[in-house]
Amino acid sequence: VMCFPFPVRPFDGVNNSRFFPSEQQTSEFFRRTEDYKDVLPHPKYLERMKEFMKTTRKNWPCYTASVNLGIDQDGQILGCACGGDQKLGEIFSEPDVAFRAKSGVTTKRVWENCRNCFNHYEVLNLYFDGTIGLDELSDVPSLKGPSVGPALKEIKEQFR
Repeated sequence: VMCFPFPVRPFDGVNNSRFFPSEQQTSEFFRRTEDYKDVLPHPKYLERMKEFMKTTRKNWPCYTASVNLGIDQDGQILGCACGGDQKLGEIFSEPDVAFRAKSGVTTKRVWENCRNCFNHYEVLNLYFDGTIGLDELSDVPSLKGPSVGPALKEIKEQFR
C-alpha cells in the first residue's frame, strides 16, 4: 500500500477552502513524513508537493495527459483526466477518432489550467523529467509489474 497525499486544489466557483490544510497542519505533516516512509511515495514527490503548496503553481513540465485516459460523465475522452476542457471525441459514437486523437497526445506541457494541479500522477512526472529513476518508480505497488518499466521507458524516450 502506498498513500499519495496531494493538496486540495481550488476550482472556479467552488468554495472548498475549508479543506485546505492550515500552515500548522502542513508543517506537522512534513515534519512527520519519516514516521510514515513505508507508505509514502519517494521523498522527491514530497519535496515537489511542498514546493507546490508553497507557490500554489506548477512550474515544471507535466506529462500526465500523455499517460492517462480520462473519460467524463458524457463519454467524452479528455486530453487529461485531471481537468481541463480539451475533448478529443466521444467514446460511444466515435471511439476510433477519439482514441486516435488521444494517442497523439505525447508531449510535455503545462497548460494554464494545469498550473494549479498536483496529484498522484506527479510521481510519473518525476520519472519522465529525470528526477527519479525507474528503480524508485517501481517502489509504487501499482507500477511493479514486469511490463510496466519497459513501457514507461519507451514512453520516456518519446519525450526526448
